[in-house]
Amino acid sequence: MRRFLLGCVVALGVSLAVGLAPDAGAQLMRQPKTGEPAMVLEVPAGWTAEYDKNGNLEYYSADFARCIHLGMMVDDKFAAKSLAEIAAASLKDGGLPPYSRKHESSIGGRAGEAFFSKVNYSEHVSVSTLLVLVRLSPSTVASLARVTREGLTAAQEAQIDDAIRRVRFEGIQ
Repeated sequence: MRRFLLGCVVALGVSLAVGLAPDAGAQLMRQPKTGEPAMVLEVPAGWTAEYDKNGNLEYYSADFARCIHLGMMVDDKFAAKSLAEIAAASLKDGGLPPYSRKHESSIGGRAGEAFFSKVNYSEHVSVSTLLVLVRLSPSTVASLARVTREGLTAAQEAQIDDAIRRVRFEGIQ
């Protein structure tokens, strides 16, 4: 497994101490950049999108209070593993605590499972990660992480949830 969530969690944690402001941009981006299957999402207004060092796609809100992380994981070993096992290993590889709860979820209309993990930076500051995994083939798992700081407004929650609802897949039936 690759470290794939750490960028979002670190960025949100660092933004608690300093005022970071990414450049805004509105464009359609895909994960992976080339090939199929792929997840596609338009960069929300006022957000910044970038590929991390592992090729995963991360979207950051202007206030760095929210992040959407898209990844496409391919490994022949996934065929013998449950989504819960893959989530546990992914969170561990990302330096995050084990998930505390799970439930049914989806990405782009495809059924999967969601796993919740929370990092407490202090008594009053935490970052929550909802990792959604969808099996696209025995060896391919799409991942979407919704990473947020505590204390979001209803409008901030609605904006990230709306963006996540617009993720779609290309190159799969």
